[in-house]
Amino acid sequence: MALRATILLWSAEGQSAQSIAQALGVSARSVYRCRNRWRLQGLNGLADAARPGRPPRVTAAYLKLLMEVVECEPRDLDFAFSRWTRARLATYLWQRTGVSLSTR
Repeated sequence: MALRATILLWSAEGQSAQSIAQALGVSARSVYRCRNRWRLQGLNGLADAARPGRPPRVTAAYLKLLMEVVECEPRDLDFAFSRWTRARLATYLWQRTGVSLSTR
């Protein structure tokens, strides 16, 4: 967002797309795209657009549970073992959340 704002500020000062691109280490095409988004969307054009691909499986709630679990002793949760392994932790979190992650 800061990069796009800088592009727009330098553009407003009259700098060329080429000079902005070179100074910021981006392509001139990125500068033109940023300017176009500004013209079409205003301030909303500065925000990151949605990215393609599969949405993440790990949510904030999952991470919170993970942090809580690794900070406690497994025996406090009625397990027979005293240390977490990746596989044990992944299995426990899968049972609690339904999210299955690789343990490799």
